[in-house]
Amino acid sequence: YLTLEDLKGGFKGLRDLQDSYKKSDNPVDLNGGCCDGEYLTLEDIKVLEKLPSKLELIAKIASCINQVPTRLAVGVKQVPTKLATGVKKISEGDVEPAEQAASA
Repeated sequence: YLTLEDLKGGFKGLRDLQDSYKKSDNPVDLNGGCCDGEYLTLEDIKVLEKLPSKLELIAKIASCINQVPTRLAVGVKQVPTKLATGVKKISEGDVEPAEQAASA
């Protein structure tokens, strides 16, 4: 039986079994199956084999969720950094306040 958590791994096992039978005297081909009472064609099985596992999907979602606060933190940090850089240049006399406002 295949579980929803490892659907991809289950199909891989079936493919390995099919390959081992092809090398024997009595070859066996996988040409369909049944899932939740519905018949699956070979093309349906190939599509299901390409689906990411539940763990891979959770990792992708966690990564996307983590990117939002990280990008926000970087953006918020840039405001005082740029302000401090501008103040430092003005205090050192490198740039006049009017020139800096025009270049920003």
